Amino acid sequence: EAEAKKSFDKLLRAKRAKGYADVSGAQAATAAPAPAKPAPKKAAAKAAAPATKAPAPEQDDPPPAAPPSIAGAETVMALTSGDWAWATWRAPSAMVRPDPAPFDREACLARVASLRTSQGGYHVHWEQAGIPIGMTEEEALFWVAAFTAGIGRKLKPRDAAKRLASAEPLDGGDALLERVKKAFAESGEGVGSVVFRPLAALFTSEALFRFTQATYQPGRNLSAGWQTSTMVLQGYREEVLPYVPAADRAALRSSLTIPTSFTWASFYDRPPFELFAGAMVGHPDIAAIVASIPDGHYGGDDWTDHYHQPQLLCFGLPSPDDLLREMKRLRLSLKRPDHVRAWLAHFETSGHDFARASIQAIKNKDDANALTDALGLAIAPETAPAMLALKYESKATLSAGAWLDAHPEHAVAGLVPVAHKSGRLADLAVEHLRALKAKGWGEAIAHAAEAASASRVIRDVVEWTPKHYRPMAARPAWLADALAAFEPPKKAKKLPAWLDLATLPPLVVADEQLDEEAAATVLAASMASSLDDPPALLRELRAHGDADALDAFAWKIFDAWLAADAPSKERWALDAVGFLGGDASVLRLTPMVRAWPGESQHKRAVQGLDVLRAIGSDLALMQIHGIAQKLKFKALKQAAREAMDAIASARSMTRDELEDRIVPDCDLDERGTRVLDFGPRQFRVVLDEDMKPAITDESGKPRKDLPKPGAKDDPALAAASVAAWKLLKKQLKDVVAIQGPRLELAMVTGRRWDPKAFELLLVRHPLMTSFVKRLVWAGYDAKGALVRTFRVTPEGTYADERDDETTLDGVAAVGLVHAYHLDEASAAAWGGVLADYEIVQPFAQLGRPLYGLEPGEAKAQKLVRFAGTKLSAAGLVGKLERAGWLRGIPEDAGVFYQHFKPFWAAEVTAIARYEGVPVGYMVDWDDQSIDEVFFVAGAYTPDTYPWKSTPLPLGEVDPLVISEVLRDLVEITG
Repeated sequence: EAEAKKSFDKLLRAKRAKGYADVSGAQAATAAPAPAKPAPKKAAAKAAAPATKAPAPEQDDPPPAAPPSIAGAETVMALTSGDWAWATWRAPSAMVRPDPAPFDREACLARVASLRTSQGGYHVHWEQAGIPIGMTEEEALFWVAAFTAGIGRKLKPRDAAKRLASAEPLDGGDALLERVKKAFAESGEGVGSVVFRPLAALFTSEALFRFTQATYQPGRNLSAGWQTSTMVLQGYREEVLPYVPAADRAALRSSLTIPTSFTWASFYDRPPFELFAGAMVGHPDIAAIVASIPDGHYGGDDWTDHYHQPQLLCFGLPSPDDLLREMKRLRLSLKRPDHVRAWLAHFETSGHDFARASIQAIKNKDDANALTDALGLAIAPETAPAMLALKYESKATLSAGAWLDAHPEHAVAGLVPVAHKSGRLADLAVEHLRALKAKGWGEAIAHAAEAASASRVIRDVVEWTPKHYRPMAARPAWLADALAAFEPPKKAKKLPAWLDLATLPPLVVADEQLDEEAAATVLAASMASSLDDPPALLRELRAHGDADALDAFAWKIFDAWLAADAPSKERWALDAVGFLGGDASVLRLTPMVRAWPGESQHKRAVQGLDVLRAIGSDLALMQIHGIAQKLKFKALKQAAREAMDAIASARSMTRDELEDRIVPDCDLDERGTRVLDFGPRQFRVVLDEDMKPAITDESGKPRKDLPKPGAKDDPALAAASVAAWKLLKKQLKDVVAIQGPRLELAMVTGRRWDPKAFELLLVRHPLMTSFVKRLVWAGYDAKGALVRTFRVTPEGTYADERDDETTLDGVAAVGLVHAYHLDEASAAAWGGVLADYEIVQPFAQLGRPLYGLEPGEAKAQKLVRFAGTKLSAAGLVGKLERAGWLRGIPEDAGVFYQHFKPFWAAEVTAIARYEGVPVGYMVDWDDQSIDEVFFVAGAYTPDTYPWKSTPLPLGEVDPLVISEVLRDLVEITG
């Protein structure tokens, strides 16, 4: 820890040397404008909070307690003077440029020659040239010559340095500004905003303001004009404005005439220069201009704010409260690193949730990392939770992980309050703190946990010790044979730099740990094998090894791959989860698979499906089924359906039969309960009336949650029970979310079960029995006629509507009875039974609303009563698909015109048609109405126009089908 403190002090000295401000304690360097308010403070000394403190936006939970004081975890806002200038309400004092050093022409030429370019030469990395803030006139003229030499697409840096070495010095005056203006027009990003640094040594701030105004290009000169305008605004604000005295700034503010209005309707027109200038100097009229932008104006497509740059106007508002309110109202986010730095200048560390959410919305990896680097300039405990979330829930894995590694003291102080809570982020915080403890931060974590009264951290981190296994004395024959049989390929992959075998969890067989050589061979087998044909070593290890240890080993590999930014050439790391992973990995992987298509990772998502299929557990297959049933990404949804069909075909089953057999039992008993053993105390898991897991004690009394283990409890049993409870809650949440709608669909479509399959797969299934006992069932004879209705009692027997015991004698098939098939007397009788036993149904069965045709509709072929009821395009599509309707195929220009819903028992398909919605533009497309609904016989395969389906007369369609379709449409149209 002393070494860590020494490292931090070195970092702090380096930051100050660059002109950064430490707002937590030490005197700010004169090169950076320490904000007028809040005054610099020491975190440990509990100095006064900033005078203007905005509420933290987008808080998912109540704000945590103040982070505990940790040595070396003082807050450092590593912002430059240009960054602080964003917050005009702070009224910073003008900075003073340092005295210039003598001009070293040869050194400057060398720096020009070593410049790096990117994006095909369009971008020149001038920030790497080490251009000083203060410089002589001679050096300033040299750098202006360098900036305007055409480096980039036209000229390589080394060639430019040669030309500059023999060139005559430039003349000053207005001609020099015209030269810069011309260079901007030819290559805005190639010139760069830093050109204002040497210009500031040659011209007054007033002259540079006029130059900025003249160079800025309003209106619709799109690409080059946008780059030039962006660069000159940035250059003036960062390199000139912080050095303008307060009186001159006030005079500039007074001289500006802010336009009273601007036509915001066109997203392609750049606002006039005066608006951005007013925002830079805190003009009071900027608030009215921002307020004139319509609510939610930028909430559509992601590009709509590109030319307006409304964030820059919002940053000129008079307080953080105003900034937060307007950013939310306009549905804006932070999209560039300078946006994040401006946000920090306003909020310091109190606005991290908004910044985190902005970064999480970014799909480009480089952009997300750049914004995260900017957020990392707030070196503070409050930054650690945001970085942890970004590491695991954004494209900024590398930058967020690097920040956490570079600032362990801040991570300890910031993550202890988070780890004390519950939820995914809390669990990740516990894991990170455990890793820090292993690196020597245990004492700091213990101090922080005690200071914050974080009992969970004390229990799960401070007092936690990893389980140790004895070394394997002798390899069992199956393992020795499998290790000997594995032959790595001739061109075997090398262990990647991001993976260290020594840091992986142990591989365990019969409570004995495999030696390093065997573990290395297992790793090599994972790297060299395919999911379709795993070697005997991996198959045998899966059959005989400790399942939890195998799962932890595989997930750690995958997690390390993600932390290394998931290099595509190392995709085997995901396959490793398929070779060795279990249900814990299934629950963590499935949300990623669902999200990856939206992050331009369809190929990875399909690989994730293959991994779930390779794991092959009931839970894994159920998750594939869930993706096949409900996902907005159609290609992956179709891939999941094909996977389910392939699995069913391989097992000689229908999809429905397969889905019946892959419902996990979650280790529940035949009554749908489970005992969690603490040793002296036992607790029982039950499903409550909402089908959510609940806890009762030994007397059957409900408890709010599983209690924390006590001193008298068996530590091993209690720890295992706590872990089992956490996993069980996640499993049950996913299972219930899938099985309830599946049974409802079975009722609607008229699915039937063989009586033996009904008893085996539903009545006696530890989880499904809880559903079965809340519903009313029907027995049918061989011709499909209703024989009797019944329910399943808590004892597993059958009872009719009079509550008399009955049997399945004479029943050829079992199904869920639909309210449409119950007469008034039967419906009333069953309602009374459910009320007497206080049975809450998992979906609307007896109380299901029934609908029928209106007069005159029976002879028609199409339902048109909903035509004219407008819904947003995205709303219509979303509601139809949530109700189980399937999307038709896109036609010309990617437009689809219909959804359909099959009713298998009735042998008909319902088809709904509307004007048409393009696949990629649903959010902003024209409102739609369901113009017509009709029915066709049998299964329906969507086709393109002209449609060849023949509608049935509505009066010939099963009334139950009519009722269900009308029910959907009534709910959809509101």
